[in-house]
Amino acid sequence: MSFLRMLKRFYSIKGNFSFDVFQYMKSDTEKLQIVYANIRV
Repeated sequence: MSFLRMLKRFYSIKGNFSFDVFQYMKSDTEKLQIVYANIRV
């Protein structure tokens, strides 16, 4: 039971981490798009 609980906790942390990375990359690409738009103008 404790082992399963540990696995659940690990996977929830892993899921949150990947979600954070995805959000960070998304915001980063948006910043890059803004920069490229400014260079184009």
